Amino acid sequence: MKYAAIILSFVMSAMTVCSCLRSQVQEYNIGVSQCSTDDWRVKMNNEMQLEAFFYPGLNLEIRSAEDDSRRQIQDIEYFISQGVDLLVVAPNEAEPVTPAVEKALEQGIPVVVVDRKIASDNMTAFIGADNYQIGKSIGHYVSRMLRQGGNVVELTGLMSSSPAQERHNGFVDVLKENKEINLMCSRDAQWQEKTAYGEMLEIISEMDSIDLVFAHNDMMAYGAFQAAKSMGMEQSISFVGIDALAGTSGGVNLVLEGVLDASFVYPTGGDKVIQTAMNILQGHDYKKNYILETAFVDRSNAELMRMQSSHLSEQEMKIRSVNGKLHTLSRSYNIQKILLWTVVSIMVVAIILIAALAVLLHQRNSLNKELNNSQDKLEKLSSELEAATQNNHLQNFMESEFDVDETKLSAKDREFIMNLKELINNNMSNSDLTVDWLSEELGFSRVQFYRIMKRLSGISPHEFVRNCRLRKAKYLLLSTDMTIAEICYETGFNTPSYFTRCFKEYYNKLPSDYVRMRE
Repeated sequence: MKYAAIILSFVMSAMTVCSCLRSQVQEYNIGVSQCSTDDWRVKMNNEMQLEAFFYPGLNLEIRSAEDDSRRQIQDIEYFISQGVDLLVVAPNEAEPVTPAVEKALEQGIPVVVVDRKIASDNMTAFIGADNYQIGKSIGHYVSRMLRQGGNVVELTGLMSSSPAQERHNGFVDVLKENKEINLMCSRDAQWQEKTAYGEMLEIISEMDSIDLVFAHNDMMAYGAFQAAKSMGMEQSISFVGIDALAGTSGGVNLVLEGVLDASFVYPTGGDKVIQTAMNILQGHDYKKNYILETAFVDRSNAELMRMQSSHLSEQEMKIRSVNGKLHTLSRSYNIQKILLWTVVSIMVVAIILIAALAVLLHQRNSLNKELNNSQDKLEKLSSELEAATQNNHLQNFMESEFDVDETKLSAKDREFIMNLKELINNNMSNSDLTVDWLSEELGFSRVQFYRIMKRLSGISPHEFVRNCRLRKAKYLLLSTDMTIAEICYETGFNTPSYFTRCFKEYYNKLPSDYVRMRE
């Protein structure tokens, strides 16, 4: 007992020192599903990444659908399967993407919709500009430019997206009041410069006189300008766009060069997206509808806008530089922490070995060979019994999820259940254990696998796997000395925060409540 007390004292001291080295920063994982990778989206992504620097522990993953709604739905499904803490979605089209957003919300994942809207109000928050008001403001601007009347062409964005619909409606509502201005046509140019170029060539060939072109973004306005230039008509037509981005190809520079008569600031708001997301995750107050402010840019203020943008770019570069230095220092600190951890561990092991050797020398004459053999057999039996008990518990966890009498099932269903149990049992701690992987391993398509699971268990495969993990987690919480974080990773969850949320939803209790029960 004397030697055991000494060993325990050394171990507890070492654990106290090591625990001081561990970081207690709360980690959050945010998935961003962008609809495209145009300059406006790139600016928003840069703003989100820059703002994320101010939140230690925040992990940001951005995926782009490249203007493909089916691909965006796949991206959202991916983020759901990864169990992100929050999802940011800039929808490519309202109708197709809405079910995927609602599925994420059903899984308990908050969703912040940005820029473009979905086909319902079922979201955690929305951040964007008032596109209808922007359309109206441009309508008034055009009315002032064409005081004597004129012919106008509108090049819209993708008309199945909410900004294009709202900008068009606002613009048309104003022009209806001005009988002297003729809206000759509205063509869907899908936000693309090349598409706008082709549409503009067709319009020029079909119409005798065009006084002004209103494009729903500066890229389309530039494409229309290039088409007019190719026909020698760029000097007789005015061009108005939206976005007013900085940079050589941005709307501000196009206004300064005389390509565009005006542009309208369409704020990206990446910083507001991250701020709102973190307020949601940390339980702080936030606006459900955050409307970003906008403004006109013409030759009277374009130079000032360019200077301000240049200054902001310099500040952004400085922040990124400082963050890079902080990252280097943090990496150096982590290396030193690992070295210190290693030294402490070696010391602990050395002390334990020395103490153990002293115990063995002290007890050598009092222990006999038969007792040692008996103890070894007992320990082996206990280990086997513990392993069998844990395995039986896990099998019970899985069996309790099936709402059918297994003895009445067909041989094929029994074989399916047996194989499913074995796969989950052998891969419980693997966070990559997904529905797609299980269906592939069992030789079924995702749809077939889903139907079989619903028939046998009454729940989806994703819920089945999660329930098995949560039941095993409860068993480990009550029967072992493992920490909550260790149990989280042992049962295949990516983060303790996500594990705690799922556990609370399933048992209506926190994991810490069960830890206190075993104390």
